[in-house]
Amino acid sequence: FIVLYLLCTSLALIAQRRWPLFIGLWVATIGNQATVTLLKSFFGRERSVLGYFTETSHSFPSGHAAASVAIWGMLFYVAWRSRVLSATRGALGGVTLAFLIGASRSILVEHYLSDVMNGYFVGAMWLVIGIAVSEWWRHTHVAPSSTLTRSRLTLSYGGLAVAAIGTVVLMAILT
Repeated sequence: FIVLYLLCTSLALIAQRRWPLFIGLWVATIGNQATVTLLKSFFGRERSVLGYFTETSHSFPSGHAAASVAIWGMLFYVAWRSRVLSATRGALGGVTLAFLIGASRSILVEHYLSDVMNGYFVGAMWLVIGIAVSEWWRHTHVAPSSTLTRSRLTLSYGGLAVAAIGTVVLMAILT
């Protein structure tokens, strides 16, 4: 689901020419994934044998927990910056989703608590970097009079609606 949301949000941001948000989103996404991959290969911690699923990757840090903070956090930040959500709802949504994803990794015994906590730390680091890059880019590269046309707004919000409907259909098929 996260790839679908990333792609649809990216297309919407490109259509709106919201380059600072697009760049910040992908800095956080790529940086987070690279960091998690490097740390997993460096530490090489084996997963618990009690895990619900058979996982082949290493345990430390939790990639799901890291992505829940970095990527979902950036998606909620984009929604706030795009005036789709208020700051309070965006922050509450991001924190709630990150907590639930991290909790599920521990409850299913796919990760130790330290894996999840380190994943949160890595994700938070890349969330802050992604927001900083986005804000820096916005303040240094965007003309203050940039406006969006009605057709670009319709196209981008249409893409987000298609993504939401596709997610619901996919969830219905999988369950």
